[in-house]
Amino acid sequence: MMAMGMGAGCTPPPFWRVPQLVTPALRQRPAPALGDCGASWRHPGPLAVGRRNPDSTFSDECCILVTMKFTEIISRLNGVTCPVFGISWTPSPPDVSVARRIIRFLEDRRVLYNDYAWEVPDQCTQSALEIRKFLTTELGNLKEGSELVSPMKSMRAACRKFLDEMHYEFGMRTRPHLGNHYDFYTALGELRASFGVNIASLAVQYGIDVEDELATILPAEDVD
Repeated sequence: MMAMGMGAGCTPPPFWRVPQLVTPALRQRPAPALGDCGASWRHPGPLAVGRRNPDSTFSDECCILVTMKFTEIISRLNGVTCPVFGISWTPSPPDVSVARRIIRFLEDRRVLYNDYAWEVPDQCTQSALEIRKFLTTELGNLKEGSELVSPMKSMRAACRKFLDEMHYEFGMRTRPHLGNHYDFYTALGELRASFGVNIASLAVQYGIDVEDELATILPAEDVD
C-alpha cells in the first residue's frame, strides 16, 4: 500500500476524485451536502469519495466521505439469511458496540479496498496479520453464543488463508515472494470477497452504516 501527498494549492489528479473499484451504484450516489449525518473528514486516498469544502479551514487535501446506510445494504445480501436490525430482531447494546468497533476498524484497513495497483504484498500481509490479531482479541471478549462469533471467525479464517497463500507464519515470510502477482491478486480478491459478505451481514444485523470506501467490497446489489 502506498501513500501520496500534495502540497497546498495543488490540484489532485483525476484518479484521486473518481473511485476506480466501485460498483455502478456507488458511482451514481451523489455526495452529501455539508452537515449531512454520516459525513466525515479524512485525507483522500486513491478511492476517496466526496468533494471539497471551499469554506473549510482545513487544508485543500480534506474531503467529505459519504457512508452507505445499512438499509441500502439489505438488497446486497440475496441468498444470505440474517436478521435485520430493528425489524426482525434487536441485538444487545454490547454486541452492537462490538460490531460497530469492528467495522470502524476495518474502514481504516486499506488492504480491503485500495486499488490493486497500489497494493504491496508485504504491506498487505502485515495488515492481514493486524486484522487477524484484532479479531482474535475481540472474539476473546465475546459472550458464549453471541451472533457475532460466526462472521468474526469467518473473517479471521479468510486472513489465515490469505497469509497461507502469501507464505507467512509467525509474522514473517517462510518462503521468498517470487513476484507472482497473479497469485497475490487472486489471494487478495478472495480475502476481500469474504470480508465483503461478512461486513454486509454485520451492518444489516447491527444497524451500522459503512463508509463508501469499505462498501466497495460488499456484494453487488441484486437489481432483478
